[in-house]
Amino acid sequence: MISEESFIHTFIVRNRRGRLLYELADPKKRHAALDRFCHSSADLLDPKHIVCTVRSFKEIPAEFLNQEECVILSPDPSFDQKKMTFAEALEEADLCFDAMILLSKPYCAVKEECPGNIFLLK
Repeated sequence: MISEESFIHTFIVRNRRGRLLYELADPKKRHAALDRFCHSSADLLDPKHIVCTVRSFKEIPAEFLNQEECVILSPDPSFDQKKMTFAEALEEADLCFDAMILLSKPYCAVKEECPGNIFLLK
């Protein structure tokens, strides 16, 4: 699994990294940072790392359903920083209406607020 900082440096466009890192580290601003992924994920994600974009979890290719542990980032405090397998996290994300970021290796996923896109990253 990768850290929040590694995720930002690897998958986020350069001009948005500093602010996101600052806000994620500040408990008062963390929610606002994660909330940006509800609607504007495409503006934040570096397109060269987007492997595919789907609208439903049923469309996710089997190769992404690994059993590696991952960490969930979400503006929803009941999910934020929760650990589970990537496959379990995808199931949880399907039930959550808020944005979710799944940090794993070798893949990460960003789910926008419902109904939104699911970006699979490598």
